[in-house]
Amino acid sequence: MRFRLPRISRVSRRQLLTGALAAGAAPLVPSAAGAAPTETGTLRPLDVETIPPEVAVGAHGAVGDGIADDTTAINDAITAAATIAARTGGKVAVQLRTAHAVSTVTIKTGVVLRGPSIVTQTSGSGPVIQSDQWATLHGVNTPSGPSRFELRDLIVVGRRGGSHGIAIHGYEFRIDTVVIRAAGGWGLWTEWCVGGPPVPDAMEPFVSRTKIHDNAAGGWRHLGPNDALVDDLVVWANGPNSATVPQVHIGGVDYSTPAGGQWSNVHVWGTSGIGFKIDEGYQYFVNCQAEPYASSGNPISVWVRNSHVEWYGGRIFSNGAEDRAVGLKLGDTSAGVVVDEVTFVTKIEQCLAGSVDVSGLGVDTSRLHLLIEENAPGRTGGPVVGIMPSGVTYSITHTIGASPSRYSGYQAIGQHTIQAGDPAAAALRVQGYYTGQSGPLQQWRQGQTTLAEVLATGAFGIGVAANVAYALLVKALGDAPAVVAAATAATGRTTGVLSVTDSTLTPVFQVLKDGTLLLGRSGIKDLVGMGSPEGVVTAPVGSTYRRTDGGATTTLYVKTSGSGNVGWTAK
Repeated sequence: MRFRLPRISRVSRRQLLTGALAAGAAPLVPSAAGAAPTETGTLRPLDVETIPPEVAVGAHGAVGDGIADDTTAINDAITAAATIAARTGGKVAVQLRTAHAVSTVTIKTGVVLRGPSIVTQTSGSGPVIQSDQWATLHGVNTPSGPSRFELRDLIVVGRRGGSHGIAIHGYEFRIDTVVIRAAGGWGLWTEWCVGGPPVPDAMEPFVSRTKIHDNAAGGWRHLGPNDALVDDLVVWANGPNSATVPQVHIGGVDYSTPAGGQWSNVHVWGTSGIGFKIDEGYQYFVNCQAEPYASSGNPISVWVRNSHVEWYGGRIFSNGAEDRAVGLKLGDTSAGVVVDEVTFVTKIEQCLAGSVDVSGLGVDTSRLHLLIEENAPGRTGGPVVGIMPSGVTYSITHTIGASPSRYSGYQAIGQHTIQAGDPAAAALRVQGYYTGQSGPLQQWRQGQTTLAEVLATGAFGIGVAANVAYALLVKALGDAPAVVAAATAATGRTTGVLSVTDSTLTPVFQVLKDGTLLLGRSGIKDLVGMGSPEGVVTAPVGSTYRRTDGGATTTLYVKTSGSGNVGWTAK
């Protein structure tokens, strides 16, 4: 059987733009379901989307010199293109000129607004570019709004007296190769509704090869729609120089949800204090980088305040505020949020206030998986802020480099592997390679307090006070192991084999190597030996001496007077 492709009727651009389609030309719409193509044939919407027809703004009166106000001309061209797109079911391009001065441009369903062009807001208080019906749909949980529109190859320049750079309430749109800067509000604001009804193809917004910078309120406020596909995005220097404004803020309102976001090759940095603030769950990041800084407060590179967030590769660090910066903050108990099922496999660098802050985690959190490579030279505290909940799986590998003096908290070079020790006691096991024989090989810590450690000499200490003395130290004395207390960490010298001290490290009970017992703070002795102690054994009053070679009245001696080796009375 032989098949013959249908012949496609030719429609001139003039016919397309003047509406001649309605007067008899073959409509650019699909054939009825199941119907065979006619001799003249039809075009499917995909054909129109692939090579969209074009409307020129110059035909509607646009000057395009960047000085004359072209708002009306551009909006008229968009309306004409939207009318054709609605009739054909496809997309229609509006071709801009090199530069346009505008107040607010309104994008509509099926329109591709494309450059290369600089669109500068010179008047008005609204967004530079807004979606159709933005003023009435903004902040409302409604699936209304335009779709299938595109913004391509544009530089969008706002003004401090205006609103957002680009503001959208809609779905299935695309922003590609766009720069957004100098807006009075957020650079990019996107929203739709909660969930939304099924749509013919998809609800996903596509944002790619886009830069957002130097906007007054923040970078991108992403509130919807669901399933955003974002790649090759750079967001920097947005918002005031404070620790409260994010470069990218995902979710956080009741009327619109942006769940299911896919983020790849996204880099955020700048003077606002938060890189990514993630208030909506089911967000997935690959090869992303966050490096905020601020002149005041405590910058946070990534703040996760919802569940089901995954981050693989990339880097999290601070640039310019290292001593106050936190790399990854999980949870927010003040807001009553629960963070669960979160995975981060990445590098965290130069965040000296803590690589991971878990102080905001709720009690319901357990399914956290953190595999962090950390580099924080100069920090005196531990890499974890707060108490890890029971059941959390995490590992933090620390690489310092060749300058251990810059990392005074650990005095180390090489690597450390920090894992969960006793979750109930919030202890951490620190293992690595250290300089000097007196440095610890392993430590158990609670916050910045060392609970126990193993020295390079083989000694094991419990209860370290400022790394100077131990409440209990097990170490080797010659060939025989010994247990001593109140030993100086640097030398370990003591006269005791077993010693119990009070809170001031004063011995209250000691067993010496020769078997002598020392009782109480005054050092009363309980001694054993051969021969009379008189004139031989020095002890305080109250001490006792058991003579192994004594007779009926010379076996037990009590020190009744004197402070030297005299004053012993046989009993």
